[in-house]
Amino acid sequence: YLVMGDAYRGQLKNSEAYSAYRTAFDLNKTLLRSKVELGVINKMSKAFQESVDEFNSVLSIDPNYGPAYRELAETYYLWANSDAAKYSARIKQALSYYEKYMDLTDRSLDSRMRHADFLILAKEYKALEAEANEMAKIDHVNPRILRYKAYAAYENGNYDSTIQALKD
Repeated sequence: YLVMGDAYRGQLKNSEAYSAYRTAFDLNKTLLRSKVELGVINKMSKAFQESVDEFNSVLSIDPNYGPAYRELAETYYLWANSDAAKYSARIKQALSYYEKYMDLTDRSLDSRMRHADFLILAKEYKALEAEANEMAKIDHVNPRILRYKAYAAYENGNYDSTIQALKD
């Protein structure tokens, strides 16, 4: 049923996928990915509270299940964009969940760049500058990383660094 749910999602048949994922979890309560996928489908339909509830139920089973934190971060990001009055609080919550995800999984360059995206959205420019400088040690020619360095340096008043990052 888990594989069937994946196949249905690949065909954009979310109703059938939801049913398959739900059955997979009902048959085997250790298939946490199936429960996360239920939350992802809710998120795609903009049922943000239901999505958050689904991810939190996964975390109540296993509080160290990293993918649930990543999906919570992405859900809060989308939810923030749909409600301007609560944007700042939800973006900060998204950042917090993404950092928890990184603590539990990896600090690959892709994960760090997504983290940098959250730092920009949360306007955490000091942390962004530190993260961008660390990423630049790994990949010093990546234009996206150089753009992070430029944003952070500008917002932190380091204009010479901004100019250098943009030139690079």
